[in-house]
Amino acid sequence: MIRIRPRLEDHRYLRLFHIGAKHNWTAEEVDWSLPTGLDQRGALALSRLVSPIYLGEQSAMLGGARALLAFAESGESNPQLYMASFIMDEARHLESITRLYDLLGHDPIRIRELPEMLQYHHRMRLGATPLHWAMGILVSDIFARTFYGAFAKTKGSFLFGKLSTSIVVDEGRHQAFAEHYLSDHLPKADSGLRQELFDVKEDLLRIVGKMGVKLRDDAEALGIESQDIFGAFSEEVQERSHHVGLRCGPCPHATEHATSGVDLSEQCAGCFVTRTLEGIGLQADSPPERAGE
Repeated sequence: MIRIRPRLEDHRYLRLFHIGAKHNWTAEEVDWSLPTGLDQRGALALSRLVSPIYLGEQSAMLGGARALLAFAESGESNPQLYMASFIMDEARHLESITRLYDLLGHDPIRIRELPEMLQYHHRMRLGATPLHWAMGILVSDIFARTFYGAFAKTKGSFLFGKLSTSIVVDEGRHQAFAEHYLSDHLPKADSGLRQELFDVKEDLLRIVGKMGVKLRDDAEALGIESQDIFGAFSEEVQERSHHVGLRCGPCPHATEHATSGVDLSEQCAGCFVTRTLEGIGLQADSPPERAGE
């Protein structure tokens, strides 16, 4: 597991590690005196809406520790180095949102009311390899980046908007790591493993779609359009999955770049974009604008 002189030569992972190390921050640097811009209903809505993300920060921190050991055991020194910074990112997100809950005066939504939260993180932990975990992280970090990005874009002058502006940068870096790792290893995966990874993606999308329906009223209470979180999220997951090579057919929402030169089948039976958009009352033929653009 320990190498006397590991070869740290992959500049993609090293660059992400260096960026994370240079742009570090903690909850102590957040200006907690900023106005929340929330009334009583808004404070409750935010505490409910952020609950899946809060649980996700905890799950990602623990999953990252597990992945770090797996990378070490397989001799993957470059991802291992980056993963140390990933765990630090998740730890500061966890601390910051815990303090946010103290300030809001509410607890996270209970599992009995939103069991999909537990289902999601149970599904994340079922994977047997770092590649399974990376697929889950790609989905999760697109969700987190879209979520925080919506608040950074629309509530940037208030406390949670400012906090989201810091967190979304970390989430973008995590997404880049997952895309690097999947792009490296998917070409070597056999059809059985590729199907498993496709199933991970689809299961996570399905669960998030259910959460989106249940939390739609809370998003609206905060003046956030559901499409800015749940619709944009599901569209980008399919697009980025195509980009890294996990293609099941011509997803109508994939970019030209993602599908260029690829011979795809006529049908994408597993594409979840349309069903998720319809589930939250949006139209699939009118793709939502991505948060942050």
